[in-house]
Amino acid sequence: MIDFAEAIKNYSFPERKSGGNIHAAEKMITGKTNENAVLLIGYGGTISSGYTPTKETIVPLFPSPAIKQIEYMNIFGTSNLEFESIDALSKDSRDILVEDLFMLLDILHLVPHTKVLITTGTYMLPKISLFIQQNSEDMPHKVIVLTGSILPAGFVASDADANIWSALTVLNYRATTITESSQTLLVFHGRVFETKAEFESLNLHPAQLENLVIQYPLTSVPTGDIL
Repeated sequence: MIDFAEAIKNYSFPERKSGGNIHAAEKMITGKTNENAVLLIGYGGTISSGYTPTKETIVPLFPSPAIKQIEYMNIFGTSNLEFESIDALSKDSRDILVEDLFMLLDILHLVPHTKVLITTGTYMLPKISLFIQQNSEDMPHKVIVLTGSILPAGFVASDADANIWSALTVLNYRATTITESSQTLLVFHGRVFETKAEFESLNLHPAQLENLVIQYPLTSVPTGDIL
């Protein structure tokens, strides 16, 4: 398990850039130049997973189904959201490595976008939010909103759609406010969290959730060659 406090202290974008350690992030952002668009970053987790009946489990998918949900909104909705996307990671958030975290921060430092939506796993969502917040002082002004879901995007009764819509609403609203510093917010189940204390105390897996039984399969999604 990552020591997030140690990772926060050890990250330095100037040092990583001068040391030639940002190549992975530079490759990820190739062609992502529309600073007026919302940048969507798929960063693994349940929200971007599919169900595999043979193993009776959910598996993070690539490309991210959560990003696909935004495309569906433009097809069936009236928002016509202008966006660009990056599939940065396909992992359970509990399997994220320090270098994965550093790559995400590198991306955020490099991209010209002022509005960024990140979808990731609920187990590490508050910690990843805190990690970004505590390393954004030297970042060009951005509004960064993170969300996830208890059930994968595309599943029946999933909370993914509601969380994504809520996150986009908060993102677009906050982008209209005047501020010189970057903002990092976590949006989940109709609530907005944004302070260090809120991130540190937030538990998205309370006892009542541990006792919840979900009958699978709700939806089966092709998993390609990832198994």
